[in-house]
Amino acid sequence: MLKQTSIIILLSIGLISACTESVKPTNTVKQTSSIDKLENFVPTKLQIASGLLEGIAALPYLLNIPIITINKALIEVQAEISLDKTYQIVYGKTFKEVPPVSGNTGIKYKGIKQTNKFLKKLLNEEYSFTALESDQYILISLINKSKEVIDWAALPKKYLQTQKAQAILITLAANSVLNEKTMPKYKEIETRWVKSAREIVEQRFDEINQRMGV
Repeated sequence: MLKQTSIIILLSIGLISACTESVKPTNTVKQTSSIDKLENFVPTKLQIASGLLEGIAALPYLLNIPIITINKALIEVQAEISLDKTYQIVYGKTFKEVPPVSGNTGIKYKGIKQTNKFLKKLLNEEYSFTALESDQYILISLINKSKEVIDWAALPKKYLQTQKAQAILITLAANSVLNEKTMPKYKEIETRWVKSAREIVEQRFDEINQRMGV
């Protein structure tokens, strides 16, 4: 099980450091959207640890770093499912057999149906992803057999087009399950999605950005 105390210690150290930084003016004009901030974003060790607590919504924040770096962070916070474990169980490869940055084994991303097939290899038949899509965005929820929402993410589709992204998503999802994460307010998000996908994506990124210090 993910040892949240390990992450809390890392976050506490980061908060002490943050206290020494100057406070930004409250009337600063927002120049870029929450999504645009991630275009070239490379998280610090502290932000990676913080992201792991966010579950599958942290996926876009981890894509610009090597899979071996993410795997090391997972091990350091004692996550039960590491990326290395995902690769061995899901793709039948060890980290020694794949590129350390992309983790590409030659398997092309083919959508949520394929991702669910791989997720069941890592967990069991009880858990699956569901997805609602608009032109540019996707709302992903991780549910159990009783249709309870364990975790969810709202993001641009461009962040979910590679095997690396798929592997990270599956790994974060597995740890959300093992950490007994739940999202009881998800129904409201699903209801709003049809009319305001962009708004929900921006809102979700705003929330994660604030908690991760982006």
